[in-house]
Formats: sequence, structure tokens, C-alpha cells
Amino acid sequence: MKLLKFYKMHASGNDFIVIDQRDNSQQLAVKDIKALCNRRYGIGADQLLLLKSSKSAICQMNIFNQDGTTAKQCGNGLRSVAYLMYQKHNIRHFEIEVNGALHRCEIIKDDEVLVEFPLPQIISKKPSLNINIDYLDAMELSVGNPHLVLWLNELISFDIPKLGKCLQSAYLPEGINVHFVECVDQHTINIRHFERGSGVTPSCGSGSIASVYSGVTSGLIETPVIVKTATDSFQINLTDKACTLIGNAVLVFEGNYFLEE
Repeated sequence: MKLLKFYKMHASGNDFIVIDQRDNSQQLAVKDIKALCNRRYGIGADQLLLLKSSKSAICQMNIFNQDGTTAKQCGNGLRSVAYLMYQKHNIRHFEIEVNGALHRCEIIKDDEVLVEFPLPQIISKKPSLNINIDYLDAMELSVGNPHLVLWLNELISFDIPKLGKCLQSAYLPEGINVHFVECVDQHTINIRHFERGSGVTPSCGSGSIASVYSGVTSGLIETPVIVKTATDSFQINLTDKACTLIGNAVLVFEGNYFLEE
């Protein structure tokens, strides 16, 4: 058995196993990632974040879903890792590399993190949806990973897991992250998420960025925006060149996991 050091973290309830491998090259197999993320037999998490050394940033963040598949972006994971770097190195301004891109990170308060992203890319303003429900607007975007944003009159009327699976089925085998959004006022939204490889999650940072961008470009809301999940809230700001996500991150505990060889 191999001993694996880990950190359990969350941002707005979106929870992660973070493994810092900047000083070693130990590899994790898909079966290892599934075992670690299993909530009954492992540590349990929505995603696993594997940190490697980077020539141009404090670290490189690699993202794995519960089912062992990879993801290209994770906003809540990024602010969690940013908070961990602050705790480890006591620095407030730095960059983290994700999928070849550098993200500016800033610790605003001891538990509040700002992370910067490039503006999302609009894939389709009128995606073809095979669903029989009334919705206000829909948009398909990329924030490094694919997102489908659906604006609804109200969230309470819908079965999110069922609707999420239905919408994802049109994007197989790769899948897509689906987000359901309700406008509270011009600067506030309620949001629920159905992520590929993980299912329903309490929060999704990159999906929230995609949702806010779709709402602003469609004229439904205005920046800055308070994003309300089922359990928490955070802020997203848009400029002409970038967007920032501001919210807290929590280091829940750290420990060692015995990895079967």
C-alpha cells in the first residue's frame, strides 16, 4: 500500500480532494480516483484536484471528475487551490496554471478568494433542445469546458436531476455541464447545476461564470452579479476583457489515504 497525503476542501459546498504532487511524480489510475471520490468507501468529493509543478505559476491544477474522467476547468476548484496555496506559502498574489492557461489569484481576506478567468466563448445562442418545457433563454458556451445554460421563470417547478440527464443525453459521449438559472433581480440569480461526470453538485464556479455571461449578453441581468446556490452565495464581475469570481474557500481537514497497489 502507498500512503497518499490529501486535503479535503470545499467552495460553496462544491467539495474536492486536493493532492499536492509538486515534489513527486506519483500517478493515479482511474480506479484510484473513483475510490478516493467514493462517498461511502473513500474520502468523498465532487472532483479530485491533482497539483503538479509549473514553470510559470505557483502550481498546475489538473481536474478529475468522480468517474475518473478529466475536466478542463473548475472555478470552485481554482479558488480552493488558491486558498490552499495561501495557507501553505503565506502569499496573497500569484497565478495558477489550468489547462495551459494562467489564472490570476488574489486573497482579498483571510477566507475570501478572487480568481480571474478569460471571458467565456459563446458556442450557440439558440441551441436545439429536445425538451417540452417553457424557458426564457438558452445558450451554449465554453469556459475551457462546455456549458449549457437554461434560464427559467422559476427553479422550484423542475426536477433538476431528471432534466439535467435529459439535456446531457444530446451531448454524449463527451457530455456537457448543465445549469438552470432563475433571475431574482438585475444583479442576483439563483442557480442549480448538473455536471458531467459528477451529476448534481451544490455549486459550479465555471458554470456560474458561463451563466452570468449568458445573462449579461442577453440583457437579462447586469454585472456585478450575486450568485445564489442552494447553500451559499458568491460574486461574479465582468469587464470587457475578463471576469472575476469572488468567494470563500474552506480547508475542511487533511490526512493520509492508503492507496492499494
